[in-house]
Amino acid sequence: MTKLTGLQLAGSMMAAVVVAFLSSTASQAQREPWGNPYDALLERPGIEIENGTREDGTLWRGFKTPAGIEISQTKRGDLVSTFSIDHSSHGAVLCLWDIVVLTKLLSEICPELSSPKAEARLQTALDRIHRFILQNAVEPVTIEDLETSIQRRRESEQKELTAIEDKAAACRKSDFADLVTAFATAPDEQLEKNLEEDLSLPRIPVKNPCL
Repeated sequence: MTKLTGLQLAGSMMAAVVVAFLSSTASQAQREPWGNPYDALLERPGIEIENGTREDGTLWRGFKTPAGIEISQTKRGDLVSTFSIDHSSHGAVLCLWDIVVLTKLLSEICPELSSPKAEARLQTALDRIHRFILQNAVEPVTIEDLETSIQRRRESEQKELTAIEDKAAACRKSDFADLVTAFATAPDEQLEKNLEEDLSLPRIPVKNPCL
């Protein structure tokens, strides 16, 4: 075994101290709060965290959760931008929410497509999605916030439809017309299976990827 001289030993010890210091500094930097709700992820177990500074001075950080959610944030001054994507294979929950909301609104405002059975099933699905969002969201949200958002969409869709001369044709040509029919005619067990699969994995609700 080769013996280290006193100078070599001191050098090895110094190198170890430097590595430990740099690791500690990086760890502290990763956990430096930005003053927004996503700071809560800094202390969650199992989350991978990366961060850095771009050449123009923009700060960036990324989170990867065990459930397959990836969140990227940039910060320049007080402006923070966030982009999130669901890699879970269960689908982006906020995209599902959008689809169910728009399908339900189409059923409500289009007499040609109106179906009490479809609306009831859509409302049941919406209630479950709402519970999921409230339980798993990082950004603060209440049921009142969700309902207000739906009402705004309802008013926007009604206004847009009012401006169309052939409203019946517009309803029938909607991208969501087939979904209204599907919710009215699909077997209960199929709808339940699909929704259960979508919501089976607790994860942060995000919008991407979306159709």
